[in-house]
Amino acid sequence: MIKAIFYDLGDIFYNNYKWRLALYRELHRKSLFKGDFTAFYLLYERYVDAVYKGQKKYRDGFREFFEANSLPDWNDFFERYLGRTISKPYKKTLPGIIPTLKKLKSLGIKNIIISDATSTGEQLRERILKELGVAEYIDDVISSAEVGFTKPSPEIFEHALKKNGLAIDEVIFVAHDKDELDGARKIGIRTVEFNNFLKLQIETDHKIKKFSSLFKVVRSLNEI
Repeated sequence: MIKAIFYDLGDIFYNNYKWRLALYRELHRKSLFKGDFTAFYLLYERYVDAVYKGQKKYRDGFREFFEANSLPDWNDFFERYLGRTISKPYKKTLPGIIPTLKKLKSLGIKNIIISDATSTGEQLRERILKELGVAEYIDDVISSAEVGFTKPSPEIFEHALKKNGLAIDEVIFVAHDKDELDGARKIGIRTVEFNNFLKLQIETDHKIKKFSSLFKVVRSLNEI
């Protein structure tokens, strides 16, 4: 019986990757980065892992990425991309997010976010979830900055399970990232792939193209 759903936040509820895509395109156009966007995205993730664990500031992770890859003018790029991204309002929710969350919550299913983030869970609720219009449908927000572990570490999933009194077979995890989905499956959590914008081959229990299809997955598992 599925009692709760764990969700990644960025690129599940709203498109967060697009500022990185814009940054990559500028660097690629100027012949400063030779690889494709997938290589760029995955490489960048390595440098912000410590940021999401609360071990360093985002600015420092961004600078280290630029310096390690011989990219110039890191501060200018940071101000133009991260400064703009952080200061402007968050994007609208992806189609189907709000009605699906509302429907699941009405059935007594908990909606729980597990986010690799620099902010606390409460800050994420105040700064992002309320702006997206989903805060009232979210039962808990787990932030890597508070837990000290990022996905796909088993510790962050286990923390979410323990905090909410859930067993592994009572939850499913919705995400786009291959490593995160693999990490959840390794400890026995069933997974749902959604918004796989990198088009990576991912071994997962379920795949959905529309967020609204998540309800069908839960219904099939619970026979609602």
